[in-house]
Amino acid sequence: MVILLAVVALLVILVITIYRRPIKEPRSPIQKAQKHIDTMVGWAVFSCIVTTILSLGNWLGFTYLNLADAALAGIAAWRLIAARSRTWALVVTADLIGGEIMGFDKRSGANLLAGMVVMYYFVRGTIATFQYHRLMNSEVAGRTEI
Repeated sequence: MVILLAVVALLVILVITIYRRPIKEPRSPIQKAQKHIDTMVGWAVFSCIVTTILSLGNWLGFTYLNLADAALAGIAAWRLIAARSRTWALVVTADLIGGEIMGFDKRSGANLLAGMVVMYYFVRGTIATFQYHRLMNSEVAGRTEI
C-alpha cells in the first residue's frame, strides 16, 4: 500500500512539472523542442523508477526481466539529458511500443490507457530530438538564442 501511494505521489509531481506554464511566450522552435525532450526525460525517469519498484517486488505481473526495461529507460534519460541523443530516444520508444504490443492481451483498460499516455510523450519527445538537431544544424540556430 505504501509503494502504491509513493507511485501515485511521483505521478502527481510529474504531471505538475509537465503542465506548469512558462511565464514568457512565445518561445523559439529550439526551446519548444527542448521542452518536449525534457518532458520525455521526465517520463523516462518515472518509468524507470516505477518499473524498478514493481519488478523488485514482483507486483502486477512484473518480473526481474522488466529490470532490463528500467535500465534502458534510465540510460535513455541520461543520454537525452547529456546529448539529446536521437538513437536513445528511438531505442526507448521502440522498447515501450514493443512492450505495449506484447502485453496488449494481458492488460486492463486502465493500464492500457496509462501506457498510451506515456507512449504519446515518448513519441513526441523522439520527434523533438530530431527537430532539435535539425534546428541546431540549420541557419536558424545562428539567429536563435538558447
